[in-house]
Amino acid sequence: MSIKRRVKQQLNELAFDTYSHMIDLAILLNQYADNKNSEGIPQPRHWQELIIHLHCAFNWIEEEHHQEIKLKQLALPL
Repeated sequence: MSIKRRVKQQLNELAFDTYSHMIDLAILLNQYADNKNSEGIPQPRHWQELIIHLHCAFNWIEEEHHQEIKLKQLALPL
């Protein structure tokens, strides 16, 4: 396998892994927010700003690396 192909494969895996970790982060943040809301604790001061930045990050990686993410998902053994 050529170096160019190996690097491209590693970049595809990195894009997929990044996207997967971002999903895990979103789940944890939702759980955290639910716990704090149930305890009656108000949102942190910059919470909405964090949500907006995460939303932008998801949009960016989905737009820029859509193919890489989908190819890796299709290649995972079930």
